[in-house]
Amino acid sequence: MAALAAAPIDLLVSVDGRADLLAWRACRRDPSLVAISGLDAASRYVELGGVDLSARATLASSVDSILMALPDRAGAPARTLVVGPGLGSDLPARAAFPEGELVVVTDGEPRVALHGDVVLVGTDQDDLSPDAEDALGRVLRAQASGSHLPDLQAGPGPRPPHLLIGPANYAGQGAAWVRALGAAGRSAANLSIVSATSAFQFPADVPLSREDWADPVVRARGVLDGVVPATHVLLEAMRPLIGSGSPIDVDPWDVDAGARDVEALLSSGRLVGLLIHGSEARTPALHRDLYSSSPFRSSRFAQEAAVRERQTTLVHAHVQRLGVPVFVSTPDLLDFLPGATVLTVTLGAPAFTPGRELLIRRRPVVLHAPTSGPFKGSEYVDPVLQELDALGLIEYRRLQSLPPSLVPAVLRDVDVVVDQVVLGNPGVLAAQAMAAGRVVVAHLPDRVRSRMGDDVPVVEAVPSTLSTVVRELVADADRMVELGSAGSAYARAHHDGTASASVLAAWLDATG
Repeated sequence: MAALAAAPIDLLVSVDGRADLLAWRACRRDPSLVAISGLDAASRYVELGGVDLSARATLASSVDSILMALPDRAGAPARTLVVGPGLGSDLPARAAFPEGELVVVTDGEPRVALHGDVVLVGTDQDDLSPDAEDALGRVLRAQASGSHLPDLQAGPGPRPPHLLIGPANYAGQGAAWVRALGAAGRSAANLSIVSATSAFQFPADVPLSREDWADPVVRARGVLDGVVPATHVLLEAMRPLIGSGSPIDVDPWDVDAGARDVEALLSSGRLVGLLIHGSEARTPALHRDLYSSSPFRSSRFAQEAAVRERQTTLVHAHVQRLGVPVFVSTPDLLDFLPGATVLTVTLGAPAFTPGRELLIRRRPVVLHAPTSGPFKGSEYVDPVLQELDALGLIEYRRLQSLPPSLVPAVLRDVDVVVDQVVLGNPGVLAAQAMAAGRVVVAHLPDRVRSRMGDDVPVVEAVPSTLSTVVRELVADADRMVELGSAGSAYARAHHDGTASASVLAAWLDATG
């Protein structure tokens, strides 16, 4: 690996799971390397003349993740975007715009607004430059001609339901729910806003980097492509899609801006729900009361807990005030949002590819691959599994911030996956591990298990019991095989997209 990372290589192209893992490790050692997974994505990279992905220091796993790095996405559909003073407040109630025309007025500090099916980027500056005056004049002349007159307040009207989910796409779930709904014959899309340097890049129908989204005109383009076609919107994590009425430097993680967007979407005639993933609503004080192993009980996380307490309190206040339907991605969140609807974690077809036969190695392979060590209980997991490895009872594999494209192949080559042992939530990794027929160990209290339907085949463990649980597991081959088979069946029954599509379709039908 050292020789590889030190070699004069401009581009690494990996062609299988093991090569992906090697390429990822090389990138983590040398951020100047660019690694592409798969020949198709590599060909696109070369065709584009090379895109600077070096700041990622990670694996670019698809054409989508390469395109995320492009400053200008060629081939985007031509849509009408009107930019002018006053966010449209001074425009007539009806306006007309030549098909496909883009009119940009950039004087002053621009702000984005949605009026029915028209997106406006406005400025508070009254004195426009001659070019800006001319551009706005063309729009108003088109309006006066009386052609193409959409009602700015008409909203989606009688169109068939079309759902937009965004902008978080955490663990690729926004895209997965959309695919599941599409497989059920319904219309949906997802929009994603993520930092261009994030190691966690997932496909999206409307992908925007955080850096692109900071530009109001680019942001408005995203609204045109994602929000305008939608009759229904699920806004994730109380994060803004539009930045409606917000200053140009609006933070895409600002929950106040997210709440303003809900109000703007409702006023445009769209039907809106909130989709909560976890930390944005998991109030530390309540979590401490519910979980004896809660990380928020530790004095080391006091500052983090205080920040999260303020943020989650604000989110809950917005949820109560807005009064829109609330969906949660894991059943433990019902403790924090009673009355919400569970939208189960959904996996794509590759996740259900069977792994190798369990227990064929001399020592069972046990994996711990947290996205956030402190909130998965890694401080307890690591010493326990390291000790068992030293005793020769297991082979411990510890991976941190694993690129999403590598997860299925890595899971198929292990026997046991130790997920979180302190938080109490059944997350995406646990579902992926069960789908691959692996044995999963995690902390799921009885009240959470009771919400998961069938007897969920996840072996219970908390920090104090983890060592005993793993020892007993690896000593009982028959139980391991039984758990692996039960996990695969459970994942197919609950996480193949059928359940989530049914929940979403019911909402669309009830409100459409």
